[in-house]
Amino acid sequence: MNNILIGNGFDIEIGGVKECSNAAIIERVHKNIEKKGYKYHIKDITASELKDVIEGIEGVILKDILFGKYNSHCETEEERSNLKRFVDNYDPSQSIGMEDYFLILRLFHKKYGDSEEMIHATAVGLEKLFLDAIFNEGELQKLYMNLSDERKLELQNSLNKFDNIYTINYDWNIEKITNTKVKHLHGQFDQLNQQFRKDTALSKYAKMTGIDYTAREEDLYLFCNAIMGFSGGLKERQIKIFSGLENNDEYYYNDFKNLKGTMCLAGMSLNNDGHIMRLIFENKDIDKVIFYYHSEKDRKIAEDLYGIKGIICRPVSEIW
Repeated sequence: MNNILIGNGFDIEIGGVKECSNAAIIERVHKNIEKKGYKYHIKDITASELKDVIEGIEGVILKDILFGKYNSHCETEEERSNLKRFVDNYDPSQSIGMEDYFLILRLFHKKYGDSEEMIHATAVGLEKLFLDAIFNEGELQKLYMNLSDERKLELQNSLNKFDNIYTINYDWNIEKITNTKVKHLHGQFDQLNQQFRKDTALSKYAKMTGIDYTAREEDLYLFCNAIMGFSGGLKERQIKIFSGLENNDEYYYNDFKNLKGTMCLAGMSLNNDGHIMRLIFENKDIDKVIFYYHSEKDRKIAEDLYGIKGIICRPVSEIW
């Protein structure tokens, strides 16, 4: 079988760097937090407090991280390895990756001995800010509408050659273009999280204990089943928990883990989501892994990380 996993590079391809890049998303986070209160969406911490935290992450805390002042606050190998990855790959000309905000935030809390409850509260608040900025007032979900019929058909013909299409994106542009099923490994904007869906274990527990899990109709996307975190391992644990609660595979974890044939990767940064790469290379039924790279830098990273495992690198222009 011929399979493909698609990342944010696809949205950048059809929507442009100015709207869909990591830097553009971070810029919207700053703008949104100035004009939106998020009182309904963020509990136990205010948007103003989160603003201070974000500015700290991008300023003083970042400098201390790069000078090794937070190394001693890593308590797990997962934290240590992700901090090393961040420092080794840090580029001052680029914005901090979204995942790395969660890592730096966690270490900042640990430095001051904050509780896991406080760490969780700020992480959830940060997640809401990122989701809102990614969604971009709904403009993200409309990217496919801006394509010419010719370009849409070109992408459709290219992607429909694959037997299975997976994505780590939350939007629906790929399925709108291909008119076929797309499997979202990290959730999607048009699927509510379990606590906001009727008759799930989480919603039943909330009802029993009097917890108010109500999703607002005007911004349902902020209550979606998106998975975020500072590491692939953390995302994988969240996916297993949610899948186990409802005994389903809504994140296609088992589906993806049991793939056969060729695995193609496009529009992805191979520095992130190590759990996905681990699942791919541990799968003996996958006989070939092809990485479609955007730049020579991406190609070199792929070869440095996975060249020994036999990854094949090709220009992404072959796909889109």
